[in-house]
Amino acid sequence: MNPSSYRRGLFSFGATDYAYFSDMANAWDWCVLHQYDDLNNPIMIISTSFGGGRYSGNCDSAYSLLTHAAANAMAAGMTLFLSSGNDGYCDSMGYPACLDSVISVGAVYDANIGRNPTTGYVGCISYGSCVGTPDPDQICEKLYIDVTTNVDQICTYSNSSKFASLLAPSNWATTTKLGGGYWDTANGFGGTSAACPYAAGAAACLQSAAKAITGSYLTHHQVKATLVDTGDLITDGKVNITKPRVNLGAAVPTLYSLIVPTAPTITVTTSGVIATVSWDAVAHANGYILNYTPYPYTGPDSIVRVDKKTQTSASLDLWRGAAFYVAVQAYNFIGDSNYSNIEYFIID
Repeated sequence: MNPSSYRRGLFSFGATDYAYFSDMANAWDWCVLHQYDDLNNPIMIISTSFGGGRYSGNCDSAYSLLTHAAANAMAAGMTLFLSSGNDGYCDSMGYPACLDSVISVGAVYDANIGRNPTTGYVGCISYGSCVGTPDPDQICEKLYIDVTTNVDQICTYSNSSKFASLLAPSNWATTTKLGGGYWDTANGFGGTSAACPYAAGAAACLQSAAKAITGSYLTHHQVKATLVDTGDLITDGKVNITKPRVNLGAAVPTLYSLIVPTAPTITVTTSGVIATVSWDAVAHANGYILNYTPYPYTGPDSIVRVDKKTQTSASLDLWRGAAFYVAVQAYNFIGDSNYSNIEYFIID
C-alpha cells in the first residue's frame, strides 16, 4: 500500500478502496467549517471507520495532518469515533483510533448470530495477533474460530488494548447505503466498522438528550466520560482486558446530574445563643453551602462559607447581641445554585 494513503473500510470485511490522509483530514475539517449550517442541528459527532497499521500507545506524533484535524474537531466541541481495527491484536490498535483526541471502538457480538454449532464463527486476523492459526489456504494471514457468538462476547477479530475506549455491538448490522435501500441485507455489515457508528449513534442520542435536559451540549470529555463510566464492563477472553460496552439507557439518566440545582429556601430560628438554619432539599444537589456574614455587611471578604455536605440544617453557637445575614446555596459538580432567600437575625 502506498504509505501516503489509507485503505478505506479496512475494518469492513472485503472492502479494498483507498483514501488519502488529506481526504480524511479534509472531511473532518469540513465538519468543523459547516458545524452550524443548521443552527438547530449542529454537527457534534463524527464517525470514521478507516484505519491501518499497528500502534501500542498514543500515536499523535505519527501523522500531524490527521492529528491536527482531530484536535480542531474536538476544540469545536465535536466527538470523533474511530474503529479500533479487525486484526485481532491483543495489545494495540490501528491508526487513527490511537489518537488522543478520539474515542476508539471495539466490537462485541450483539447476540448468537447463528453460525455452525460445530465449526463456530471462522474469520481472518493478522499475523500479529496473540491467537489464531496460520491459514493453510493462504486467504488470511491467520484464522480464528469463535466457537460461540454470544451477546456481549468480544469478537476475536476486535483489536484490544489497555488504552482503548469503548465496545459496541457488531456483526450482521443492517445499514443504509448511498442511493437508498440497505447494504447487504442477507449477510449484514460487520467488524469494528459497524461497532464504531453504533457508538457514534449512541453519542448523538446522548447529545440530543443533553440539549433537551440541560439546555446545552456536552463537551467531548463529558461524552467520553459518560459513555465509559456507564458502560457495561466486558472482558476480552483472548487477552483479559476489560472495557465498557456502550449502554445508552444507563448514560442518559446521568444527565440530570449536569443540571445546576435550584436555590433552596431557608428558615432561621433562635433559642438562647443558638441560631438554627434549616432548608429544603432540592433536586440535582450533591450538597449545600452555608453562607453567613456579620451585620452590617462589610464586603465579600466577610462571608464565611461552610460546606454542610448533604445536611439540611445547621446550628450556630453565637453570643448575645450577635447579628448576622445567612443564606444557603445548593451545589453539584457543574456549579452552585443562586443564593437562597437571605435572612437576618439577632441574638437577643
